[in-house]
Amino acid sequence: MFYLQSFLGIYPLYVGVELGLGVTIINKFSGLYGILALFTGHSLSFVQWSFYLFSFFALIVYSQGLYTIHTPKLKYFSLLLCVYTLDTLTNFFYILWFGVEWYTSNIAAANSNPSPNSSPDPNLNVAEKITKRGASLQSQSASLSYEFIFTATMTLIALVARLYINLMIIAFVQKMMHHSKYIVEDENDDVDLNLKNHNICFKMWFKLEKFCYRLCKFFFE
Repeated sequence: MFYLQSFLGIYPLYVGVELGLGVTIINKFSGLYGILALFTGHSLSFVQWSFYLFSFFALIVYSQGLYTIHTPKLKYFSLLLCVYTLDTLTNFFYILWFGVEWYTSNIAAANSNPSPNSSPDPNLNVAEKITKRGASLQSQSASLSYEFIFTATMTLIALVARLYINLMIIAFVQKMMHHSKYIVEDENDDVDLNLKNHNICFKMWFKLEKFCYRLCKFFFE
């Protein structure tokens, strides 16, 4: 499998990962506003609710990853890689869902509501009224198509950027796996940490890191 060796062919991978996480964290602050919407009485669909909740979780993971980028731990960055990959996939499907919802609702609104400038004129005959109505709908449809193409183009650029960041994180984790400094002996970690003396959140987090590490080791080592 091909792995990136540098960021933009010039800079070290960690610089690209650091920059990518920083940009993603700024973008993920939308999850905080979504969580606030739950407490302010705004109605959210299940899809929106799950999107904002996952964004909040991802924000925590990315922030910790950015904080430790210069002293990385393989298990944690394996978790970060899994979260970022899942985030990229879910973003793709959520964008499709929101895009279809937005476009269909706007098309329905345009077809049901006449343009403000197209009020019927009593001096026009039926044929002229139909022609004027058709021209108005055609103009609205063209405007919606332009907005949709512009939005789709910007979204595609954002998805390509996310994919590139994802590939950088994969390469970063893969390099850590082949560096003796980051080699992990994970078989006895449960005993060494004595998980029985920790709370359930710590246990779940530790097991999640361990699962993600083994998953990344299987695919990328």
